[in-house]
Amino acid sequence: MVRKISPELALAKVIGELREKIDHSLYEEILSAGSVPLGTYIEDPDLDIFIVTKSVKEIHDKLTKFYRWGKDKNGELTIYWVPSLFGYDTDFVIIHPDDHKVQTLNHVRYYRERMNDDFRANIVWLKRFFKEINCYGAETGGITGICITRLAEMFINSKISLGWLIQELLMKKEPFIEDPTLDGRNLFASVKNFKRGIMIQEIHKYLSGSPWELRDLHYFFNTYDRVYHISRNKKLGTDKEFQYVYSVMRKKWNELKNDTKWWNPFFTFDILVVPYDIYIGFTINPKELLGTITELIPLHKLNEKSRTSLLDRGAIYNADIDCLEYKRKKPFENLIAKYENILVQALVKQYPKISRA
Repeated sequence: MVRKISPELALAKVIGELREKIDHSLYEEILSAGSVPLGTYIEDPDLDIFIVTKSVKEIHDKLTKFYRWGKDKNGELTIYWVPSLFGYDTDFVIIHPDDHKVQTLNHVRYYRERMNDDFRANIVWLKRFFKEINCYGAETGGITGICITRLAEMFINSKISLGWLIQELLMKKEPFIEDPTLDGRNLFASVKNFKRGIMIQEIHKYLSGSPWELRDLHYFFNTYDRVYHISRNKKLGTDKEFQYVYSVMRKKWNELKNDTKWWNPFFTFDILVVPYDIYIGFTINPKELLGTITELIPLHKLNEKSRTSLLDRGAIYNADIDCLEYKRKKPFENLIAKYENILVQALVKQYPKISRA
C-alpha cells in the first residue's frame, strides 16, 4: 500500500475523528502514545491511542460501530485493533482512569519535554539494532520501545549504551533500567531470558569489531564498486558461513591475480551477514586498470623464446639488475568483470540465489 500521509498526520486525523464522533462527556482524555508522537518510530509504525474513560464498554461499543473491520485484542487491557486507518494499523486502548497502566501516558508527556534531534537519533539507532537481532518488541519477548528510550537517555551515545547493557547482562541476572516516571519499576524486566542470551552474543559481536559488526547497505553501496546479494532460506548465518564466503572471495581473487603474472592491482572486499541475507562488496582500484606500466621482468623467469618476443616488442635489457624493462598498457582492463564471473560461479553452488545488488 502506498501511504499518502505521514504517521504523525494520520495520528492527528484519527484523534480528530474520535473527538468529533464521541461525546466529550463519555471520556476524560484521548491521547497518543508510543513512538509516533515522539518521532522515534522505525519502518512501519502502528498508531497507539489511549481513551481514558469510566465508560469502557460504551466507548468500546462505539468504536466497533465506527470501525466495523476491526477486532478485539486479547490481553489485560481492552484494546480494539483497526487495520489501515489512513494507511496505518491502529490500537485503541480503552482504559479506566484508575487502572495503573494509564501510567504509560506519562512516558509520552515526560519525553516530549526532553526530546531533541541527537536523542531521537540514538533511540532510532538502538531500535534498529535490536530489531536487526530480533530482540525488539514485547510481542517477541524482547526489549520495548520505552526501555530503549530510557537506555538512550542514560548515556550520551548508542555505543556506550550497548557497552553498559552487556556489562549488566554479564554481571547480573537482570539489568535494572528504571522507569523515569515510576520509581522502582524495571523497564527491562519484561525481556525474556532467551532474548537476553541473544543480546549478550550479538552486542559482543558488534562491540568487538568482528566480521559481524553492524553496518548498513548505505555503507556498502558507498564504499564498494560492486555489491552482490545472496538470499538464503536459513535465518542468521554462522561464523563458519562468514569464513566460507570470505575464503571463496580471497581464493578466487588470488587465482585471478596469478593469471596476471607480474601485476598486483589494489583489491578490497567486505561481507555483511544479516537475517536471511548476505551482502558482499568489493573494489578493484580503477587507477590500476588505466594507462601504461613499466614492468621489471627478471631474466631468469623467462625462457629464450619469451625473451626474444619481449625484446622484439620494445623491451630494454637492464644489466644492473638483470631484468628486462618492458613498457606496455596495463593488462586485464576487464578485470572487474572477470572477477565477478569466477566469483559468482564459485558461490552459486552453495548459494543459488546470488545476484548483483
